[in-house]
Amino acid sequence: MKSVATTDSASAVTDHATRSQDVRVDSLNPLVRQVNAVYLRHVESRSLLPADQLADRVGQRVVVFLRHDRIRVFTVVHGDSAGMADFVSLSNVQFHVDAAARQQSNAGAGPLPNTRTVHAFLTGRLEFLGDEGSLPCENAWQPVVYHPLHHDAFMLAESNRPVWSAASAKLAPGRLKVWVPRSMAVVQGDTDDSNLTEFPR
Repeated sequence: MKSVATTDSASAVTDHATRSQDVRVDSLNPLVRQVNAVYLRHVESRSLLPADQLADRVGQRVVVFLRHDRIRVFTVVHGDSAGMADFVSLSNVQFHVDAAARQQSNAGAGPLPNTRTVHAFLTGRLEFLGDEGSLPCENAWQPVVYHPLHHDAFMLAESNRPVWSAASAKLAPGRLKVWVPRSMAVVQGDTDDSNLTEFPR
């Protein structure tokens, strides 16, 4: 039987961990803070929705990022809802890497169970999501990569040029997970995501 002191000690550790997570989330800019808070809440409560329960979000603007535990490849966040899918298609896409959250994640000081922080993500209009789909054709689509230790932006894999937006994107399982049309016009230049304050709708 556990002593009262042991129980109180365990409770204190849990409370401290929760407060530490809150501090780590609160230090982020508004959009990144909301994405991390929503995702963390669903991870902790094991309430991430399967792809078929996110069907009513098609046509809405969402946030998409790589899952931290790989049960499914991607997380899709819309408002207070979060789900998971292996295949996602977006239109009117923006690519985001938040500098402060990236630094926090690389330092292993993030709020997620793996001590990382969601800091690199796509926003766009959800066109499709599911756990089955087809891989992009390499003749029509080019891969996009992001390496948190080396890049401060998403990069076109073949030219090593930064990409900030695209008319559409396909996300699929595999070594290369994010694809944009080869015919796309790459938007060059730096973007300041510190002003991201609104969740996409």
